[in-house]
Amino acid sequence: MCGFELRKPAYVDGQGSLNICPCCKFQYGWDDDARHETFESWRKKWVAAGAVLRVYGEDRPADWDPARQLRNIGINIEDIRVAIEQSKTTEP
Repeated sequence: MCGFELRKPAYVDGQGSLNICPCCKFQYGWDDDARHETFESWRKKWVAAGAVLRVYGEDRPADWDPARQLRNIGINIEDIRVAIEQSKTTEP
């Protein structure tokens, strides 16, 4: 979802595993299935909140960069930021 390399699978046999991404805190099988949150909408919220890395201890990459992490899954963080700004100008 955010490009962070998960230690446990996000989906097992097509079902959300209920594992939580240690970076963006997306819970596979809950946020997408039960709450009907899309990857795109969750990612947008995560970037709007500062794209904070919520990983601590030994799992925290020393050279972490959210833009690079998203690029690794083919997503440009600047495109998300532009969409966030555009949505602010179109909201009532």
